[in-house]
Amino acid sequence: MKNIMPKFKLFYRLLTLVFSVNVIAFSQVTHAGVITNGDFSNGSTGWADASFTGQVDFDNNTANLSTGAGIGLYSAVLVQGDNGFFDFDDPIEIDAQHSQLTFVLNISEQTVDNTESGISSLNDALNLSVYDAFDPLFDIYFNSLVVTNQPQDYLLDLSSLIGRSVAFSFELNDEDDGFNTQFSLDNVQLITSVISVPEPSSMLILLFAMLVFTRKKLTMK
Repeated sequence: MKNIMPKFKLFYRLLTLVFSVNVIAFSQVTHAGVITNGDFSNGSTGWADASFTGQVDFDNNTANLSTGAGIGLYSAVLVQGDNGFFDFDDPIEIDAQHSQLTFVLNISEQTVDNTESGISSLNDALNLSVYDAFDPLFDIYFNSLVVTNQPQDYLLDLSSLIGRSVAFSFELNDEDDGFNTQFSLDNVQLITSVISVPEPSSMLILLFAMLVFTRKKLTMK
């Protein structure tokens, strides 16, 4: 199922783009480097629920994406920057000051799904797709997120999209693994790259060592 996802999405993106590109060019409002309500303190504000067989609910400042009965691609989908139909009416611009995406994610619940056979070697998985508002060739798919029961911080580099307008789509695929799975998402935000700068004390030690080395070298001559 995972192998056909990028091709399916690319075909649908291209088909949609043919009919909507003119509307996008004249009507979109771009927000530079800002994720609205990334901590979900205001429920679904700023986010679009494009779920099919699953659902998204908001509880305790967290977004919970859950699979439903049976199997299906895009069982639960939570999007920002688009309404889920690739209209891109409110995309987010990636700028140099906000080119890293960070969020917290974990598996918060898993129960038996009797409508599934359980024969699949694949587990229910939450992926992230970053869709470009004007050119699907710039789309990026993060399909290998390793998620556990413990909340983990994720940091994704989006520097290749600086200057582009995008939508972020968290997509839960329901595999035939015999389980219903709930993923909890929180603290979604765009941040700047963190550059490590030596502390003043470290700089002084380094300078002192260089002076000593230089003095010894001159003495030997």
